[in-house]
Amino acid sequence: MKRFIITNMFLMLLMGTVYSFSVFESSIQSEYQLNTVVSGFPYMFSLFFYALMMMLTGRLLNRFSVKGLFISGAFLWLSGLVLINLSTDFILFLIGYGVLLGSGIGVLYGLPLFIVQKTSKHAGFITGLFY
Repeated sequence: MKRFIITNMFLMLLMGTVYSFSVFESSIQSEYQLNTVVSGFPYMFSLFFYALMMMLTGRLLNRFSVKGLFISGAFLWLSGLVLINLSTDFILFLIGYGVLLGSGIGVLYGLPLFIVQKTSKHAGFITGLFY
């Protein structure tokens, strides 16, 4: 159980990197010649798809296995990172960061919380302490 909690904390830290968008927003502006409003679209899209996929995944948790949802979320997240790295224009960056990365994080975010609530007697304490 301790290993599971530590693994989930690490997973949450990895997914929290989506919030660091402002660190490299100025680089995006100069790379793609964008103004401040347009350069914020990938972050807005990622938050939208993050919330959307979190809602949809919550409805699917009882129908599908946690492992299958984890694999699909990790695939979305990693494919978003790869597309961001390979993007040569802003639309590909928007799709990679906004749609794929946001969707992957939305799928992955609820899984540790779901597992802790199903497996622990102290689910409220663990959720409040670590998540």
